Amino acid sequence: MRRFGIDEPGQLAAQFMADAAVLRELTAQTPPLVDDFPRRIGPAFYTEPSTPRYVRLMDARLGRERLEATHLLPAALVAESAAGFRRRDILQAALYPALRPAGYNLWSDVAELVRGSGLVDLPRWVLGSGATVARIAARVGPADPLAAEHLAIDALANRRRPPQPWERGRFMAMTAKGQLVTAFHHCLEGRSVLEWIPEDRRAGEMYRSLLAWAGDNCRASEV
Repeated sequence: MRRFGIDEPGQLAAQFMADAAVLRELTAQTPPLVDDFPRRIGPAFYTEPSTPRYVRLMDARLGRERLEATHLLPAALVAESAAGFRRRDILQAALYPALRPAGYNLWSDVAELVRGSGLVDLPRWVLGSGATVARIAARVGPADPLAAEHLAIDALANRRRPPQPWERGRFMAMTAKGQLVTAFHHCLEGRSVLEWIPEDRRAGEMYRSLLAWAGDNCRASEV
């Protein structure tokens, strides 16, 4: 759990979702569970669409409000949970679009993690990678575009500098996400390669959010 920044009392408290009163309210209209329907659960796999009541439970900001209202924990411990709730908010917003607040910007959140913590796995997860994927990518090598994408995420998450010397040709061979992560990483290092991103990729949401973040945070970010 330490790898994900959940190893202290305040961070553990930040995983709070709801107390008994909230759960009773949520289940008040639910019929009693009677376990005599052996065919009720089918073998087919399906994905349930976003459900408002689940979103309400998962929302880290609402979870913090509920924790403060319950008085289950000492006030000092609840105060210590603030950073943990924020990290949970960042991860959940990246993974679940229904939990993204108005004005959400992925790159602002990633910058907050990279600059404000020493965590490695959490930035990886937020960007859709992980330690195992990084090891596989290292074996495959940067000549493979998908491997290069995960190597770029790994370099950023571990606070290593982007590979040098950097060449436009290598950048153009990367996946769209690899280009964005690399451009973001260079911005954090005080350089801009945003002008290298192809025009046909600039309409994407992740590019627009990167450009919005870079306008205030990346030197020479005009493209």
